[in-house]
Amino acid sequence: MFFLGNGIASAELARVILEVNIPSLGDIEQVEIVEICVAAGTEVKVGDALLVIESDKASVEVPSPCDGVLDSLVVGVGDVVSEGALIGTVSPLDQGFSDDIGIPGELQDGRPENKEDLSGPSKASQEERERIIDLRVPDNETLNGAVVEEIFVKIDEQVKVDSVVVVLDAATAKVELPAGCSGRINDLSVRKGQTVRVGDKICSVLNQEVASLPGLSLPPSSAITEDALERTEESFEPARKENVYAGPAVRRLARELGIDLHDVPGSGLNGRISKEDVKLYVKSSMSLPRNQRVTGNEPEFQEVDFSKFGPVSERSLTRIQKQVAKNMARNWKAIPHVTQHDDIDVTDLESFRREMESTLGKLSAVAFVVKAVTIALKDFPQLNASLKNDGETLVLKKYIHIGLAVNVNEGLLVPVIKNADQKGLRELSQEISHLADAARKGTLSFQDFSGSSFTVSSLGKLGGTGFSPIINHPEIAILGVGRTSDRLMMSEDSVRNQKILPLSLSYDHRVINGVYGGEFMARISDVLTDVRKLAI
Repeated sequence: MFFLGNGIASAELARVILEVNIPSLGDIEQVEIVEICVAAGTEVKVGDALLVIESDKASVEVPSPCDGVLDSLVVGVGDVVSEGALIGTVSPLDQGFSDDIGIPGELQDGRPENKEDLSGPSKASQEERERIIDLRVPDNETLNGAVVEEIFVKIDEQVKVDSVVVVLDAATAKVELPAGCSGRINDLSVRKGQTVRVGDKICSVLNQEVASLPGLSLPPSSAITEDALERTEESFEPARKENVYAGPAVRRLARELGIDLHDVPGSGLNGRISKEDVKLYVKSSMSLPRNQRVTGNEPEFQEVDFSKFGPVSERSLTRIQKQVAKNMARNWKAIPHVTQHDDIDVTDLESFRREMESTLGKLSAVAFVVKAVTIALKDFPQLNASLKNDGETLVLKKYIHIGLAVNVNEGLLVPVIKNADQKGLRELSQEISHLADAARKGTLSFQDFSGSSFTVSSLGKLGGTGFSPIINHPEIAILGVGRTSDRLMMSEDSVRNQKILPLSLSYDHRVINGVYGGEFMARISDVLTDVRKLAI
């Protein structure tokens, strides 16, 4: 609803006020306001979250319908409101209002809402409104802060189910969002270069399929691939643990408590995590010994004004660097690390590697290490396992997926070699090269970064004589690979030059003791020292 303030009739002096109301809730009668995102008097952009409402099924951000200033808020945290209730008023900066003030369908049953918000003007007929499907950013934490890189459709353009609508730059990968149904683009709610968040509307599609068909949708917990986001039919598949299924209010609560939602079991539909799940996880963690707890915010330090000592400049961390920093701090704090170092004689291995290049092509030195690790893991399966949150149950994995730490301009990524134990040296070498190149180009999918059971971190020519790598939770161990160097070694009756490769194994001391870790390193040394034990 629009008002002309103070009854001024002049178009130049008229002040347009837009009321923002709680939109259609479907079969839900009431929702609770769980967070106020902006204060009255704040300038907002179209799509900016004004507040967060929550039902027993989901938490959803209610966005601003236009660019403008939030004049007033008439609700507060804890208020229970119904459909149509007044939230506040916004003074638009122009007349380009958005019709995106509806609640995503996940609030009702996990599907996109098939109706436009009827509170605003619409040229669509009632029948068309019932067939309009909103395409929104899926509920995947990695997509929060993604940037719209390309838009491939225009308003009124015909699309098919798998037609790519937009490409999002999600830091670790480029993500294509398909239309999800056949029909006509009814509107576009994003522009190239815009930053989007989970739940933001991308566009609306006038579904031209059979009227009784509810349409294909992107479940919040769907696995995201480089080519497209996988679609499901009416029943969703169980949520993947790699892609956290939780609403924005739950995510904020977890951030406030310093909790990684990947560690929290979800009790809701399709594994959705609720506030109660987070609180239960905190309670369970607090029952553990103090040095095993993973709750609580990071230590706060007094900010230092370095400019008083001399000239300074500031640079924000990239999204990847921020995530890596968060993960490393959590892992170092929560896992009791022990690191063992060993020097491996790889003289014969290096000679063999050079000899084989004429017939097998270039073989990566890391491929030999990965192959040796897969052989050793079969003999020492506790290092290919994960410790459950109860601290009492070990999950032994029957697959061997090796994560490979790769340095890119934006930070550190860990793509995964699936079923590494089933691959020969040449295949491993080719896959390592491909994953490293693709990671640097940003063309890997989210699935390429999931499922690792053991990580190898090689510093290559810069590796030095050893280091203490941090375990990549929920894994048990990580192997650091240093720089191969020449070293004069004495035998019984002679001195010979040998090529020495330093290895550093960090492991979770709750699960692995020094003897087991030492025996594992000895097995790797045995394999790398005698290349006959490596199958091509």
